[in-house]
Amino acid sequence: MSALSPLSLRIQQGVPDGARSLIWRSFFLEAGRGTTFEQHLPWYCDSDTRSVMVLDAGAVVATAIIRPAPQAGVAMVGYVCVDQSRRGHGLGRMLMEALNASVDDQHFQAALLWTSKPEVYVGRGYATIQRDRFVHVKRGTGAAPSRDSIHVEDWPALGTANGLPAFATSATRYSSDQATAVCAKGPRGVTLLDWNGEAVAVADLLHAAGHEEWSVNLMGADPFAYVLSIHRYRISEVPGAFTMARCQDMAFVPQDVPTIYRI
Repeated sequence: MSALSPLSLRIQQGVPDGARSLIWRSFFLEAGRGTTFEQHLPWYCDSDTRSVMVLDAGAVVATAIIRPAPQAGVAMVGYVCVDQSRRGHGLGRMLMEALNASVDDQHFQAALLWTSKPEVYVGRGYATIQRDRFVHVKRGTGAAPSRDSIHVEDWPALGTANGLPAFATSATRYSSDQATAVCAKGPRGVTLLDWNGEAVAVADLLHAAGHEEWSVNLMGADPFAYVLSIHRYRISEVPGAFTMARCQDMAFVPQDVPTIYRI
């Protein structure tokens, strides 16, 4: 960056207006999706949230968000974007260099991000540590359990830190005496975000809720899909998002983050 360049860097607590606007355009409006910023990123004002921004004459032209992961000492990186009119001019590189420096300054031992384009981050210090499996589930034979046996409520509850995934328009939490499940609904159907209970009990709960087919992102060798496949459910899958990590200490192993907590 030359002395005459109008570009500057800024790191700020929370997600300020300029970064919010760019994220909303890049991840929601351009993709034809989104409800409200607050529903998708309810934690945007939290004290442990940081925005890294590249500015041109005061306007945000690139940004990314850093948040702590559930595992101590690990940061999550997300909503990495460059203004559509400024892509291909090195702003992404400048942004990632500043982001990595901010992660280090906050003394995180590692940073995680999730992407379908790992080649973008390989030269920025990140390496792929695993890949999700995107699994599609269809009910098999057998009558659905009674819907009267389940409790249904909107999700997330007001005041919680969880937000709707970018692809979702709404989400619901189902529960029974054997399982609980949080499902997001969007243009492409229903996605299971989080659950408790045995795999078959969770699938039966969704069946009782009227979902004859749905999808779920599974990590690595998670046996969830296999268990369903031997209990009357039909399974198909394709490769999903890449988990990438940048570690200060190569001996430190960051734990993967469930879909519901990712950014």
